[in-house]
Amino acid sequence: MPRARASNWIYSRKVEEDENGKKKVVDVLAGFKKGFRCPGGEVVIFTDSGWAWQMSAKDFRNASEEFDILLQSHPGPLIKSQRTEKLPGAGIRYAWKLGPPAENFEDHRIRTLKPESTTARKNKISLEEVLIGDPELEKAALLYDTMFRIMCSSEPQFQDKLSLDISMDQKFIQEAVAVLTIACSHGAAKAVSMVLENHFLRLGQRLWTYVAANPAFWLIVATRIKSTILFKDALCHAVGLIDSRQFIDREEFLEENDPQIKDVCLLIEEKIRDLSKLKIKAEEDLLRHFPAEMYHPAALNYTPDRSVYSGQIYLWMTRSLVQQWFVSCISKDFHHRAEDGGMLMYQTIRKGGDAYLTDDSLGSFNQAFVMSGRANSKPFHDALKSHKETAKTCLNDLMVDYSQSQKNKDAVLGYLTCMTVNEHEYPWIRVPDARN
Repeated sequence: MPRARASNWIYSRKVEEDENGKKKVVDVLAGFKKGFRCPGGEVVIFTDSGWAWQMSAKDFRNASEEFDILLQSHPGPLIKSQRTEKLPGAGIRYAWKLGPPAENFEDHRIRTLKPESTTARKNKISLEEVLIGDPELEKAALLYDTMFRIMCSSEPQFQDKLSLDISMDQKFIQEAVAVLTIACSHGAAKAVSMVLENHFLRLGQRLWTYVAANPAFWLIVATRIKSTILFKDALCHAVGLIDSRQFIDREEFLEENDPQIKDVCLLIEEKIRDLSKLKIKAEEDLLRHFPAEMYHPAALNYTPDRSVYSGQIYLWMTRSLVQQWFVSCISKDFHHRAEDGGMLMYQTIRKGGDAYLTDDSLGSFNQAFVMSGRANSKPFHDALKSHKETAKTCLNDLMVDYSQSQKNKDAVLGYLTCMTVNEHEYPWIRVPDARN
């Protein structure tokens, strides 16, 4: 049975033969009380609060360029213990201590890694040290434990589990973001990105509600873990909010030192300009709109005559009326230059039916502008309804919904979610030389 010999090392007894064939009982390092052990790993990291992690140098190097440089610049001695490492291979070569917070980081969860001094120990470090507990390191150690497990392809042990209680979701998210923050501080975001993305996606539909509520925050998270699905969703909300004159804290992007994060702000501005062009095109299409049945192009041996026009008199009447309504909206600045970015006008046209040019409003219109009796007939109202339906197609590109939070063809969010990202536009593609 494993038994504890020191505060954080666990051993198991094993019978072995020495060079003379004599059997003896030895203690073999089986694991750590807090942390984990990858047998044969060349790197061991420990804290003064009793944590220890043993991992392979290859996993450590591959996690980040910073870790690779650490091992190259501090090639520690081969660490031997009298009765602990009875495994084939080189054994542990690097001993690192999780030290105090870095001076240039305000977040005290971000710690420094310092090589363990071996001068006073004659290049030998005993793995049976009794480490002194330090509760201040506990929270940081829990987060580093999760990061190291992900780096070694082990199952991460998140403290906050997914729950049906939505009040626990923020803790579930914050813990993963804290691990990401630590990984980024060591240039190891790429090593944890896939696991953390899957961690967020476990929230299901609830995740997209949080993304819609705070797209700036999720754009930063998505950029750090290079998540295309999170980035696309957060971007369409951010662009829509800003375009409709709603608040979003863009200072978050500018305060970051990562050039990829700063590039997000530039991308948003580009997408806002693209959206403005899209809205202007849609408004021009509305003004030029003719229902398809009104087109009668001349063809061989056929020329549209007066009979064709008179047969569609109701369509011509309704087109004139609807065009006047469109022009009235534009003249009153209800279009793309409006305070809401034109949302009220677009939503009204998208709804069609009785959303505008209702029977009541037409009654007062007819009093001011006397028309023929046909203007109050059923064919006229049928033609008006048909024209409103076909006019909706001019807004198809604007009303595309790229958000995951809800499929809202009528833009019930109060802003447009029609902007998406092309493959070459992601910040980690546009700015490939960033640290992570």
